[in-house]
Amino acid sequence: MRMISWLRVLRGTALAAFVLTAGSATADPQAIRFYEDAVSRFNSGDARGAMVQLQNTLRLDPTQLPARVLMARVQLSLGNPSQAEEELLHAEKLGADPALIAVPLARARNLLGKHQAVIDELYPNAYPPSVRADLWVELAKARLGVKDRRGAEAALATAFRLVPAHEEGLITQARELVNERKFAEAEPLINDILGRYPENVDAWFLMGTAQHARGQLDGALAHYRQALALDPGHVKAAVGEALTLVDGGRLADAAVRLAEVAKRRPYSVE
Repeated sequence: MRMISWLRVLRGTALAAFVLTAGSATADPQAIRFYEDAVSRFNSGDARGAMVQLQNTLRLDPTQLPARVLMARVQLSLGNPSQAEEELLHAEKLGADPALIAVPLARARNLLGKHQAVIDELYPNAYPPSVRADLWVELAKARLGVKDRRGAEAALATAFRLVPAHEEGLITQARELVNERKFAEAEPLINDILGRYPENVDAWFLMGTAQHARGQLDGALAHYRQALALDPGHVKAAVGEALTLVDGGRLADAAVRLAEVAKRRPYSVE
């Protein structure tokens, strides 16, 4: 049995290392090479290149579970949670390890607004310790999605007991403060996140959002642009930059930015 170890960094989450079975001795060697190249491309930030190679892999071997799971993560990184959910459910039917699909499936469903499904079906303590904190954070997001703040706070508290200063947990707290327009509380928290996780794109975006709302246009632009420097495909940061340019009277620059967004991700749910 040939095994492939791959390391994946999903925007805004902790590192997750998995050892996945790439195929048996009779697996198509070309499919395995496509998959290995997809892993390399994804880990280097080339999500679209990874998607092409995964499509090649699955064309040759539609039952390859690692390719299905990685395709779901690629789709999430590209802002396509519906396609991610579809891939994960397919992988589940093929017998994928539930521990490998639980986090991306919950994340996809939260992005799709399927919060009640996450609440009804997700039991973090049923999974291995390595993914429990991530699952408690996703459960907190689902609770927030149905306006259950007390439940969300309890879920986040559990995540922080398991992993103090959990990156996505802190981002979830900061996002909620920004959504509630509690900027005086949000900004110190976001600064703390950036001190711990300076490459967290969502933290830069949230600071831009907070400063934009407070009329600090120069600061907002700087933070949105730092988010885009880290992730040129971050649609919300690009839209935030464009709206800030509009507020600053720079309509032509804003139009250019919005055209770039439409070209980059014409079907993104973001």
